[in-house]
Amino acid sequence: MHLESQAPLHVCHFIEHLKETETCQQILENMASQPEANVEHTLIVIHESKGNRISLPANAKYLELNIKKIFSIKSILECQRALKALKPDICQTYGDEAILLHWLSLYESVVLRIHSLPSEPSISLLSHWKRYLYFLISRKNIHYFTVASRLDALWLIKSMKIKTEQIKLVRLPINTQDQCPPLRKIERYQTIYLQEKETLLSLANNKFLIGISVNNMEKDNALFFFNAFIEVTQNASILPEHLVLVVLGNAPYLPELRRHFEKKMISSTVCYIGFLNDYFSILTRLDTFVHLEPTEKPARLLLEAMSMALPIVSYRTQIPTEKSFHPINWSLKNKKYGIKEQLISLFQNQNKRLLLGRSSREYVKTYHCIHMYHQTIKRLYFIKEHTSLSESSLKKNPTNNNREQ
Repeated sequence: MHLESQAPLHVCHFIEHLKETETCQQILENMASQPEANVEHTLIVIHESKGNRISLPANAKYLELNIKKIFSIKSILECQRALKALKPDICQTYGDEAILLHWLSLYESVVLRIHSLPSEPSISLLSHWKRYLYFLISRKNIHYFTVASRLDALWLIKSMKIKTEQIKLVRLPINTQDQCPPLRKIERYQTIYLQEKETLLSLANNKFLIGISVNNMEKDNALFFFNAFIEVTQNASILPEHLVLVVLGNAPYLPELRRHFEKKMISSTVCYIGFLNDYFSILTRLDTFVHLEPTEKPARLLLEAMSMALPIVSYRTQIPTEKSFHPINWSLKNKKYGIKEQLISLFQNQNKRLLLGRSSREYVKTYHCIHMYHQTIKRLYFIKEHTSLSESSLKKNPTNNNREQ
């Protein structure tokens, strides 16, 4: 008996540009969720990449449209020509501009249409006209939305009137096998080579290293923490030379904060790393990580730090229960929950650091497991409704049958 081989599913991923690192990582994880024999992927970048690059898996192709403005007749026709040529089974878009493609994919009889809200935590609200466009397109043209947090799901339900069954919660994935060194890595010294900077950075193991990222952090929050750190160094039981603050990332206000440290005469206890594509080597050396932003939509760097079994110092929005070892909202003695008290407690209590580190790692394994992420995306691409939608589409558009023969 001869069995005909089934054509692989073709998924087209539309993204505005390659500048958003988190969104690119999100697309790569979506591509990795499928075996090469079952699915083909095409990444379509709407705007010019301008030197940005992305390494795609073997079952993926790349197309750059170099469109200047998406909201024009010429640009819409260019996108329509791309859809006609590619003939995708699934159209998945990322970002506010790319959502417009679903209006075109509807007329090109694309079987399954998905829109993924960006996973990065700092997203400004859409303007009124963009909200209106989003509302018009999403109501009729999109089958499913993927969101990284319940906060995004709530926004879709309340503001966009999207049905709950159309929303799939797919939390930011972390590969805990890669981001999971021993709980206590002890070395006399560790030298880290920063290729981007072409410099050598030596971090001694006999220091208590506190990491904080200023990427996307507001100036007031950064100043609030830096002042708390200065107070810790002035504590009688903690000598300044025992502490090192490792500042990751860049921000426009960073030079001003550096001068602020110099005035307080503790600039020698601060190390500035700058922006790196991968902070793995740095995270393996830290003793604790500071996160001051809302945790409803955690950033990848925070989750990677938690996967590394680092205890988290956070701005508390609620009082933790007694003897709580929640990785973000753990308890302290005397019901004092300030940043200063958290840093002192972690510095003085190594056992507590290890317990909180294990709690952080287990949290990421439970809620941000990369294998669960891949399974969720796989089920979404091969969802049961996909079959019925496909059959319905073929009945309505018999002329499109030729492309599958």
